[in-house]
Amino acid sequence: MAKNFDEIVNYFKKLKVKINDFSNLIDIRDKVIRHIFKIMSGDFDIKP
Repeated sequence: MAKNFDEIVNYFKKLKVKINDFSNLIDIRDKVIRHIFKIMSGDFDIKP
């Protein structure tokens, strides 16, 4: 667990994520998750 946590911390350090930006990151993550659920449930339009 500690090793995985260190990898996550290093990942965020590489992205240079500030603590203030963390809430924005969570919002983005939630939007991505909602988008994935829409795709999985077939609730999306394919527009060429």
